[in-house]
Order: sequence, then structure tokens, then C-alpha cells
Amino acid sequence: MKQHIVFVDDMPQLLQIAEAMLERLGFRVTGFVSSSKALEFLQANLADVDLVITDQSMPDMTGIDLVQAVIRMPEAPPVVLATSLMYVDRIEDYRELGVHHLLPKPFSLSDVEHAVTTALNSTD
Repeated sequence: MKQHIVFVDDMPQLLQIAEAMLERLGFRVTGFVSSSKALEFLQANLADVDLVITDQSMPDMTGIDLVQAVIRMPEAPPVVLATSLMYVDRIEDYRELGVHHLLPKPFSLSDVEHAVTTALNSTD
């Protein structure tokens, strides 16, 4: 069975691009344009989710707020935070908050693959 990734970004076009990239890499993807809707889904389906990727800048709940909610869940999947390049040098600050990897925006297919692989391998 394919690994399942939840991807959260408030920009529908970027969400579609990310979903296509992840599907091309062989993952099953559920996308959300709302952090709170993604959190509701995760609360109901956590056992079926292998990884969460969320944008940091979200209107209803920031990416960090979502990360913090996810990591408090039992058997929480790893979380990747997508953020602009200017924040990538702060990876240690984000790790302390529960982020497994940063995905720089804008991102390429190889960036997505690296972030997913790194985050999934961090739980082994």
C-alpha cells in the first residue's frame, strides 16, 4: 500500500502542484487548503497517515500551530514545514518545535522528494 501524505497549503494552485509531485513520487495524497480542516481529518484518520506537510503561513491556523497539534497526538506522524527560503537557516529552532524537516518554497520535485525521504527516515 502506498504511503499516505497529508499536504496543507492555502494556495489551491500550489496544493495541486504539490499533490501531482507527490503522486508522481508514488505517494497517496490528501490535500487541504485549511489547517483546521486538515487537523479534523488527522484526528479522525491518524493511523492512515504517514507524513504531514504544511505551509507555515496559513490564515486559520499557522503551520507551527498545526505541527504542535499533530505532535501531541499518539503515534504522531513526522511533519515537514514548507516555508520561504529565508527561514531555512533556522532548522534547529523548528526542530525544537517538532518539525522533522523544512521544505523551502518555492520547491522543486527533488526538494519535495528529499524532504519526504528525510522526514520518513527520521522516525526509523
